Amino acid sequence: MKFGVTSNNTGTVIYIDTEGSFVPIRLQNMAMAAENHYKNENRNQLNPNSVEQILKNVTYFRCINIAELIACLIQLKQLMTLERNVKLIILDSLAHPVRSIIDGDHLTRHKYTVRIVTILQKLALDYNCAVSLVHHLK
Repeated sequence: MKFGVTSNNTGTVIYIDTEGSFVPIRLQNMAMAAENHYKNENRNQLNPNSVEQILKNVTYFRCINIAELIACLIQLKQLMTLERNVKLIILDSLAHPVRSIIDGDHLTRHKYTVRIVTILQKLALDYNCAVSLVHHLK
């Protein structure tokens, strides 16, 4: 996906879904809108941002609990290659797996939150990518 309206750089996105709220058709709609935007913006240039290419640049993971989320984040190092050119990691959401720790007290939940954020910070710094944490208010 393109990052930034004025940027000519392309990269890939890693989307981590912990709530099961990812809707593939919504991603396809966004890719179609992006393709139309770049067609209109670059009328005389070849457009490398087809819907198919945009969708190929998104890697999706579904993590159903805190253990799967931490394992996924640790494994991301293997995906962070120069060829893949990851520019953005989206975690949707951090709160959901932490809230699901039934037997955990506040301190346990805090410990897991700090561990997850620390891993994400290290990935962002080591691989020069952005991280977006999504939080749904209820």
